[in-house]
Amino acid sequence: MSDVFKYFGALSVIVCAFLISRSYSLYLKRGVRECECFLSLLQRIEGAIRCFLSPVGEIFSGFECSEGSVMEFVNDVRSGKTVKDAFSEREATLAVGKEGKKILSELFSELGRGYKDGTVALISAARSEMEKYTLSAGEEEKKNSKLVAALLLGGAVGALLLFL
Repeated sequence: MSDVFKYFGALSVIVCAFLISRSYSLYLKRGVRECECFLSLLQRIEGAIRCFLSPVGEIFSGFECSEGSVMEFVNDVRSGKTVKDAFSEREATLAVGKEGKKILSELFSELGRGYKDGTVALISAARSEMEKYTLSAGEEEKKNSKLVAALLLGGAVGALLLFL
């Protein structure tokens, strides 16, 4: 009977390690998808301001994205909050990394304060930085997901060998 508990415990440890690594991988992938959504939003904002001088609220009205936390931010802006306030409220719920949050925070705090050419230049610079960050985040996601999975499963197997 005690062998059954050992094997059940061993299987439980391995399954838990797999689930933790999977959860971490999904979190990293969500961060990359959010970066891509923000890139598409920045491109939309830049085009709308450059070509039509649209107010910020109108720019957000037709934007759709698959990531819920980004859409919550967009819906906050649609409801009348300033871009800066909406982003600062939703910043903690975003899976975008620290560097991405910094880029977006700096942009959204200055958005709409200057003249057209300055705003377009600011958005263009932020979009360029976000593109670089998104590429690096995608590469890091692949590398870190595999590393965490290997470490957790290796640790689980090591612990099992130690206790069995």
